[in-house]
Amino acid sequence: MAHPGPLGRGEVHLWRISLADHDGRLTKFAGALVEEERLRAERFRFDRDRNLYVLSRGALRLLLSAYTGQRADELEFRYGSQGKPSLASDGLQFNLSHSGGLCTAVFARGIRVGVDIEEKARDASFLDLAERFFAPSERRALARMPEERIRDAFYAVWTRKEAYIKALGEGVTHGLDNFSVTVEPGAERPRVHSDRDPLAAETWSMISFEPQAGFAGAMAMEGQGHRITTLEFVPDGV
Repeated sequence: MAHPGPLGRGEVHLWRISLADHDGRLTKFAGALVEEERLRAERFRFDRDRNLYVLSRGALRLLLSAYTGQRADELEFRYGSQGKPSLASDGLQFNLSHSGGLCTAVFARGIRVGVDIEEKARDASFLDLAERFFAPSERRALARMPEERIRDAFYAVWTRKEAYIKALGEGVTHGLDNFSVTVEPGAERPRVHSDRDPLAAETWSMISFEPQAGFAGAMAMEGQGHRITTLEFVPDGV
């Protein structure tokens, strides 16, 4: 795999990884894993789930290897209280998300980052789901929207909220209804508002993106004004 190039402070690299393109290269990806990860892969009941885990975890390790210069299978992870991984020997920040055979990974130095992608369902009770998981202001904004816009708005909110709590490293324990984000899908500069962090709107920035037709994605970054580079993951020999 080609080296991604230097990653300085103020820079964020967002990678798109099509897991469906590499089914014939499972051995290469599995070779990047450590024994604990290979054993975890074997515990998956279905081949599809096992392969997705090997491909996404292997791709993450190969990318981390390219950034750090360390062998992929020698990288040591440590985990936060809610399971967010970090490197034991490098200050590189990263996060990973996958859905429907597609994966994205984000990397930065010196700032917390989070990413989330979701394959959009063709039909679902989006307002009912919002009632269960979203903040009151988000629910009201969705309910006022024309029906044809609700689906896109729902996924914009969902991915922005997930990206934010993943960046915090708190996961679902934070509670999706404890803060709000910009609801408008096409917003140029989405914002987060949190009673727990009154400065969140100024100290965090967000972008929404479409990783592939039929998918929604969002990234949350600590700070403002970052230079974002979007990259495509293509392993050597593909």
